[in-house]
Amino acid sequence: MDREGKSFDLFAGCDEDTSSKLQPAFRLVATKGQDTWSLYSLQCEQCEALGRRQCGIRDLAYIHQYSEKMGSSGCALCMDMNIPSVQTDGTYSIMCGMCNERGSTNLEEPAVTSLTSKRPKWNTRTRSLTMDFNGRCKISSAKNFQLEVLDTPGKVKLLHGKIKANEFVLDYSFPLCAVQAFAATLSASHWT
Repeated sequence: MDREGKSFDLFAGCDEDTSSKLQPAFRLVATKGQDTWSLYSLQCEQCEALGRRQCGIRDLAYIHQYSEKMGSSGCALCMDMNIPSVQTDGTYSIMCGMCNERGSTNLEEPAVTSLTSKRPKWNTRTRSLTMDFNGRCKISSAKNFQLEVLDTPGKVKLLHGKIKANEFVLDYSFPLCAVQAFAATLSASHWT
């Protein structure tokens, strides 16, 4: 993390022999204040597989955070996330600029899967926002959230919830991968 909390280098696992030469594999960067984040791979796997000497950088996620008024006095922190769509052959629709033979290089174009926050419901009895975390979340927190695919609401693909002081649970499933899920929660830790 840089001093301002606007950039995080993420490392892939390694053994003890290579840990001294370890380079970051991914970078998460706040691009507009701290409400918009970009996650990208510092190496393109396809470039590496093709044996290219120069590898491109590949976008893995674009995250936008905002607040939304709910109920008479509630305000929910929300997140929209675009990730590359997975093609039928198992490859991603978003390619780096070096190997962009058929894909897009921009996460704001149509070849993406869009996820959005599941919205809490306003409870008039308790006069607060509520959301069911299926027993996975034990403590209320502004950092608790769930993401669902925009086209198929109701099917949660990421759940992040507080279980103890300074401890959170993270559940995710396809189409998200581990680094995308972790980036979403890391960016949520900087929600203002």
